[in-house]
Amino acid sequence: MVSRKVFTRIGGGLGIVVAALIALAFLTWPALPMGIAVSNSQPAPELLRDIQWPNTLQSAQFAQRFATGTDEILLVEWLEDEEFVLGGAATIAERSYESIPCLRSYRVIWSSENGKLTEPAVGMLTNYACL
Repeated sequence: MVSRKVFTRIGGGLGIVVAALIALAFLTWPALPMGIAVSNSQPAPELLRDIQWPNTLQSAQFAQRFATGTDEILLVEWLEDEEFVLGGAATIAERSYESIPCLRSYRVIWSSENGKLTEPAVGMLTNYACL
């Protein structure tokens, strides 16, 4: 038979744990929305990460990947995979990444003839704002 003293110790220890969890939740509550926002943030595509505001506004990696002579369909497929919105002329695409702490918008411009890029595609940062 288990004595009443053992139950009291277990119940008391559980009460301390519950009180600590409530205190932790209360103290971290103001940071919770920011934590959720940061965890839901999307990074920029790898090919555009060499852009460094305010020094470099165009991506050298992007221009190398989609150089003169590249099949246009490869660029368009990449843009669609990265959820860029293609413009009406289909030679401009844009995408915004609304993340914490910064909002970044990118534009891709290219020209093509007979399904091939006639010059390197340009991936650029068009908007940058931070909290």
